[in-house]
Amino acid sequence: MPRVRCLAIFAVLRVVKVKMDVYRSLCLVSVLLLTVSPVSAETLDAKRLSSLVSGHTWQSGRLSGPGHLYWEWKPDKSVCLRQEATGSCMDAGRWKLDGDSLCYELSWWGKSYGLNARCVRAVSKGGGRYEMIPVDGVTPIDFTIAK
Repeated sequence: MPRVRCLAIFAVLRVVKVKMDVYRSLCLVSVLLLTVSPVSAETLDAKRLSSLVSGHTWQSGRLSGPGHLYWEWKPDKSVCLRQEATGSCMDAGRWKLDGDSLCYELSWWGKSYGLNARCVRAVSKGGGRYEMIPVDGVTPIDFTIAK
């Protein structure tokens, strides 16, 4: 009987080891895919980024929950952040272009997440879809040009 228990325990440990090996392999593949993704090849240069900012409104997803955010990049270098496509700003601030990065500073939105002031790069995902890639490496945000 002890031999049967010993074999059963050995079999369970072997299954667990196989699962851990599979998990480690999946993690490694994920890291490799993220490392070799063509993000840098699709990053918009300063000229293309400039054409998407001043006088345009970006529609992005929210950090949490359903709905959208609207980022209005005004020609006077002010930015208005809304929850609706039109109406009053829920927060406002300033923006500037720094090479191929867009830097903004809002007064309170995103402060608890450390997102009220940051620089981002824009990456084209094709089909009029883009992604804001924070220079500091925090989670990217998808957006489209609403206006």
